Amino acid sequence: VDFSGELGDFILERGDQQIPLEIYRELQSGDRASVLAESSVLSLKQDDGNWIEVRKNNSPYLIRDAGRPPGPMANLWHGFRAWLTRQRVEGIDRPVVSVSFRGGSHAHIHMPLVSGATARLQAGTRPLYLAWQGGQGPYQVRLTTSDRTKVLLDQSGISTPGGNTQPFQTAPRTLEPGQYRLMIGDAQEWLTLAIEVLPPAALPVPPAPLAAIAPSEVQQTLTALWLTTQHGDDWRLEAYQRAMSLEGNHPPARLLRYSLEQGHSLPSKGDD
Repeated sequence: VDFSGELGDFILERGDQQIPLEIYRELQSGDRASVLAESSVLSLKQDDGNWIEVRKNNSPYLIRDAGRPPGPMANLWHGFRAWLTRQRVEGIDRPVVSVSFRGGSHAHIHMPLVSGATARLQAGTRPLYLAWQGGQGPYQVRLTTSDRTKVLLDQSGISTPGGNTQPFQTAPRTLEPGQYRLMIGDAQEWLTLAIEVLPPAALPVPPAPLAAIAPSEVQQTLTALWLTTQHGDDWRLEAYQRAMSLEGNHPPARLLRYSLEQGHSLPSKGDD
């Protein structure tokens, strides 16, 4: 389930009971979905990957064949589903206030993706996605080994769209396990962050029910969200890499991406 509109615009019913609307809610045969507002849309993804759009003009919509029986998401990960739904209700497309400074004032560069002493990433070859706030472009991004003997990235003259958050993406590059130093700067200051890159075998192992969730984009998004709950905030940057790789084809991944960029509070666990 996904939706566009206010929560009060939708009704989900099972038998004579109303059930809460949540992203990733699994529906069963016989459930009914209704949309009350002309401009709102409820999107239902079928097991074959096709989407059904429920609007006011085709409500109530009866779920005739839900396909496979309810899976692990029917009762697990309620905390994650509720969190994603709150992000959608709050609206990631609503304008974010951007503050400009005059007379020599300067908003310090900071990166909500890294709130602890060290960020952790999985080793491998892929693009590196970053996002920061503050400062004033053009920016420079440098990535070196922690002892500065090897420079993996040194890009200057980075112009960004402006606004609250500055996104940045590199070409695919290989990061071997080890300690790294990430620096982001403008004409006035540098932000320096420590990054530890670990082999895949060293990453936290998700609970078995998470691996059983389908389709794959749902499983990958929930795994990224689950990573943010491990070892404090150490894995937020890795979760961001995964959300960015999915967001173009999976709207809930976009919710996670935006929340990580803005430093929003994340769920503390996913098995409520």
